[in-house]
Amino acid sequence: MEEKSSKKDDIAVMIVLFIIVGVAIGSLAHMMEEKPSQTPVEIHDPTFAEMEIFLHNDKTDENSYINGKYMCKEFSTDLINNAIKQKIRCAFVVIDKVGEIDHAIVAFNTTDQGLIYIEPMSDAILEDPGNVIFIEWWNEDEN
Repeated sequence: MEEKSSKKDDIAVMIVLFIIVGVAIGSLAHMMEEKPSQTPVEIHDPTFAEMEIFLHNDKTDENSYINGKYMCKEFSTDLINNAIKQKIRCAFVVIDKVGEIDHAIVAFNTTDQGLIYIEPMSDAILEDPGNVIFIEWWNEDEN
């Protein structure tokens, strides 16, 4: 008699396990159906007007300069990260300031006016940034 109730218990446990596994598989399948598209969105070189609109809306230039903590490198990095979020490609640029410490700025390769250098602390366009000693274009897969 004890053996029969043991088999009944085993069958009951197996039925419960089948139900649990079935529910889990059904939930997993449902989650996979609702998963958003993984299609990558590529960044692009902006037009000059698109760059101007981005700079107008971006507030990086309103951040406070803190000597030794939040300087040109941080302004440039924040501006670049914000541009990447808007799918706009740009570059981190270092210029040689003769007799001074090197300076970090940002460049946009606009589709209609070419390479434009920006001072990220003021959003000013730099007509002649000086001696560019380093430039690295940031892509969406590097952010």
